[in-house]
Amino acid sequence: MKSLLIETAFIPGEACLEGQSICVVIDAIRASGTIVTLFQQRCGQILLTEDESRSIEEDDRIRLENYCICAEREEGDRAALAEVSPSLADIHKMGDLKGRNILFRTTNGTRGIRALYGRGVENILVGSLLNADAVMETAVSMAVSKELGICLVSAGRHNGRISCIDDSYSCGRLAETGVKYAKKQGIPVELA
Repeated sequence: MKSLLIETAFIPGEACLEGQSICVVIDAIRASGTIVTLFQQRCGQILLTEDESRSIEEDDRIRLENYCICAEREEGDRAALAEVSPSLADIHKMGDLKGRNILFRTTNGTRGIRALYGRGVENILVGSLLNADAVMETAVSMAVSKELGICLVSAGRHNGRISCIDDSYSCGRLAETGVKYAKKQGIPVELA
C-alpha cells in the first residue's frame, strides 16, 4: 500500500464509496456511544432496525422475552414499544445486560449505518470517542489488508440530512487516531 486515504463525510449521503472503503460511522451523542457501551456491558447481539414493530412481526427470532427494545422517537425520547431509549443514562439504569439481545433504533446513527449497508458497503464499523483506539486500529488494519481507504461518516442530524459539530469533532479525533496507527506501521496517510 503506497498510502492510506482517510476521508470524512459530514453526512452519510456524502460518503464517497468508489472502490469501497472501510466505513466508520460516528453518531457521537446516541448510537455510537450507546452501542459501544452495550457491548462493554457484554450484551448479546445488537440488531439494527428501521421499525421495531415490523421487525417483531417479520422476524421469528425476535420475541419480546428474548430481546430488549432500545429505540427512540424522532424527538429523541423513548419509542412506544421500547423498554429504554438509546441514551447512556437509560442504558446504565438497566442493570446486568450480559447476554441480552438488543433491538436497536436511533434517528440518525442506525439510519446512517443502514443507508451505507443499502449502498453495498460491506465493511462498516461503529466509532466513538469511547472506542477510538480500538476502532481505528481495526479500521487501519482492515484497510491495509484489503488495500482500501477509510471513510469516517458522521451520522448528522435530522435523519442524516445536516451535519453536526459533535459528530464532526469526533471524526477529527478518530482521524488523528487513525493517522497514529498508520504511522506505527510506517504507512503514509492522505487526509481528505
